[in-house]
Amino acid sequence: MITRTVSKNPRTTRGDRVNDLQRAGTKVTKATISNTLRRQGLKSCSARRVPLLKPVHVQARLKFAREHLDDPEEDWENVICAVLAEAVTFLGGERALGRLKVDWLTVQSRRVPDVLPRW
Repeated sequence: MITRTVSKNPRTTRGDRVNDLQRAGTKVTKATISNTLRRQGLKSCSARRVPLLKPVHVQARLKFAREHLDDPEEDWENVICAVLAEAVTFLGGERALGRLKVDWLTVQSRRVPDVLPRW
């Protein structure tokens, strides 16, 4: 029963399942719910926090991409360097960039880095 209800509505929480079962007269804990689902091959995951793009936003991105398709590469290198400099300034130094593996010599020589920031 637990597996079926979670498969139908994957956004339910363990607490919701516990409350549903308690209303039905069965006493279980959150750990029991987790163990049961794991044994059935269902893994826990975090729900997406950011909504998917709406069609209007997709069209706006495509329009922007088409408008800037023929821009020289130097313009984009300047944008990337500006974004990295802003990140270092506002995030509290180079160490705050954490997983961002950018070779600063490459950036300073105005070449496009291999890894772009993801924030």
